[in-house]
Amino acid sequence: MNVSRQRVAILGATGHVGKCLTSALLGTGRHEVTAVVRNAGRLEGFLATQPHGSECVTRSFEEFPAGEYDSVVNCVGVGTPAGVVASGADIFALTERFDQLVFDFLARRPETRYVAFSSGAAYCGDFTEPASESTVAVVPVNDIRPAGYYGIAKLAAEVKHRAARELAIVDFRLFGLFSRYADPHAGYFMSDVYRALAEGATLTVGPDDILRDYIAPSDMAALLVATLDAAPRNDVFDLYSRAPVAKFGVLEDFSVRYGLKYEVLETPTGLTATGLKPNYYSTNRRAASIGYAPSRTSLETLVQEIDALLALHESDRS
Repeated sequence: MNVSRQRVAILGATGHVGKCLTSALLGTGRHEVTAVVRNAGRLEGFLATQPHGSECVTRSFEEFPAGEYDSVVNCVGVGTPAGVVASGADIFALTERFDQLVFDFLARRPETRYVAFSSGAAYCGDFTEPASESTVAVVPVNDIRPAGYYGIAKLAAEVKHRAARELAIVDFRLFGLFSRYADPHAGYFMSDVYRALAEGATLTVGPDDILRDYIAPSDMAALLVATLDAAPRNDVFDLYSRAPVAKFGVLEDFSVRYGLKYEVLETPTGLTATGLKPNYYSTNRRAASIGYAPSRTSLETLVQEIDALLALHESDRS
C-alpha cells in the first residue's frame, strides 16, 4: 500500500457521515478519495463547497466494483429516526445489500481494507447504563419488535464481519454525530435545537434527561485514518468524544450562549425509533490501542458545529 496516497472509496458520500469523512480526507493530502453515490448531482453540489472538492473522483454504485482501492468505507444507511421507522423490516435487506457489495469486491481483492459504520444500537440494550467492553447484547428472541430491527441488523452485520477473520474488516459503532452537514429536519434532538435557534422559535422538550456522546467530525476522521495506518486487523471500535453531555446541560449552556428558548413538557416529545436510551454512549476505549485520543468533548463539538451552521444561515439570509 502506498501510505503517502491511500486510495479510499467512501460509499454513501452524500450522507451525513459520508460528507464528514469525504471533507476530512480530501484535506489531508494523503488520500485519493473516490465518492460512491446514487445521486451525482447532490455530490457535485457538496463538492463545490469543499476547498479540495475538485480532487474527488465520483463513481456510481454500478461503477464501484471496477475501481482500485486500498480501503473501502461503507457509510450507507438510514440517517434519520423517521427513516428507521419507515424502513421497517427492509433495514435487513438494505444493510445486507451494500455490505455484500463490498464482500463481492473483497472476494476479488482480499488485501483491501474494509471499514463499516455500525451503530451503538448493535448492543441491543436499553442503555440504562452506558455500554462497555464487557456489555453483552440482549436480543429477546421470543419477542422481537420493530424497534429492535435496526440494532439487530447492525449486530448481524458485525457477526458476519467477525466471522471473516481472514479479512481486514473494522466496524465503527457510532453513537452520536452532529455537524454542519446534518439535515436540519432529521428529527434528532440537535437538529431541533438548531432549527429553534435559526428560526427564533421556542423548543419543546420532554422531561427526561439523557446522556449522549457527540463525536467531533475531525475525531471521527482521525480514528478512520489511525485505523487505515495501523496494521491490518479484524476488529470493532466504539466511537467516543472526550466526554458525553446531558440534554439539559446542552439546553442550559445554549440558553446562555445563544439565547435558546425552550419549554419542558410533562410528556416525552420527539420520535424515538429505537427506544429512549437514557445513557446512549460507550466507555469502551478499545480504539485507544491504535492511538485514538479524541480532541473535543461532546459540548465543545456541538458549539463548534452550531456556530458553523448559524454562520451559514446568516450568510444565506444576507
